[in-house]
Amino acid sequence: MPRVSSLASVPKFANPHFFLQKVVHSDGSSFTMRVTTPKALLKLTKDTRNHILWNPSTNAIDDRTGELSKFASRFGDLSSFDDLAAEPTAQPKKKAAPAPVAPVAAAGKKKK
Repeated sequence: MPRVSSLASVPKFANPHFFLQKVVHSDGSSFTMRVTTPKALLKLTKDTRNHILWNPSTNAIDDRTGELSKFASRFGDLSSFDDLAAEPTAQPKKKAAPAPVAPVAAAGKKKK
């Protein structure tokens, strides 16, 4: 009986086709990379050059999506926390000693 090769089930072209994609950063700089999706251009709005977590020294917070303005309209302006820091810190209250528990009567037979 002839042996069947296990390679018969593998497709002829197992490697995907690669496309060149140009990635454009928010500041206009760009680079080209090989990807498997046929999209030729990818424009980034947030990247390492303008994201607050990558550049903590810049205090620029933009509101492109409108989420910050929705928050401000709902909760007010919370940019100044000076009034919270001026209040004296409250001393934690001491817990009161638990009240003594009355002894429970022995469970006996009930009278009819």
